[in-house]
Amino acid sequence: MVGRPAYNRLGKHFLGRLPMRVIEVMATRAAFGDLMADMRQWLDRNECPLVRCETERGGIRILVKVHFEDNALAERFRQAFRGSYAG
Repeated sequence: MVGRPAYNRLGKHFLGRLPMRVIEVMATRAAFGDLMADMRQWLDRNECPLVRCETERGGIRILVKVHFEDNALAERFRQAFRGSYAG
């Protein structure tokens, strides 16, 4: 499909030639604002070159997908926010 990047089984997302790690974090609608503020603070504190952030709504929950170029940063983010790898 044109315009939609492909995902592989390891949660890596390819934009052009650069593989990116995608971390997914689930939040309730009530907690979403606080979660986004906490994520922004974490990203700033870790001087993270964020590539992209997406959200998907589903009922009372919101899925946040954060894309990273650096695998080590992605893993630290995953641990800090109890996330999972996409895919």
